[in-house]
Amino acid sequence: MQSLIAKNPAFTVFGALLTAVALYSAVSLLIWIMYRIPGLPELVRDMAKGIGVSTPQLLEFSAIVVTAIFIAVQLWTTHRRADAAETTAVAAIQTAESTVKRNAAQQFKDAVELLGSKSHVVRLGGIQALGFIAKDYQEYQDAVATIIDSYINQGEGNDDEEATL
Repeated sequence: MQSLIAKNPAFTVFGALLTAVALYSAVSLLIWIMYRIPGLPELVRDMAKGIGVSTPQLLEFSAIVVTAIFIAVQLWTTHRRADAAETTAVAAIQTAESTVKRNAAQQFKDAVELLGSKSHVVRLGGIQALGFIAKDYQEYQDAVATIIDSYINQGEGNDDEEATL
């Protein structure tokens, strides 16, 4: 199965872009606040001179790097959450399929048991139940056909109770 991110990349990209704008704005605000701290503007200016760029370029690059790191972490986290959700969904589907198979097996067993009843009406109900099972569960069609064929070929069993109905 494809991951949920691969199925809907627009959601993740939009979230990442929105986060980038918010984070870039937050970093810019932080830089503005930092410039209010005595001595820090000179330190930043000296760092910028040391690597050969202007102070605004250094600050902008720093803001971009911090934003890019945050976006990468957010995308990774979102991807992990999507994988976990997909794993949970697959497990739920497997559980549901298993439950359906167990229910089908139980219905089949119950319908076959009805064929052994002394009452003609109950046996007809068993045949009808087997017909519904064959219709609803393709994997039981051959077994139902074989059972009904055997039932018909052996005769309808004891009809003593029919006379009292």
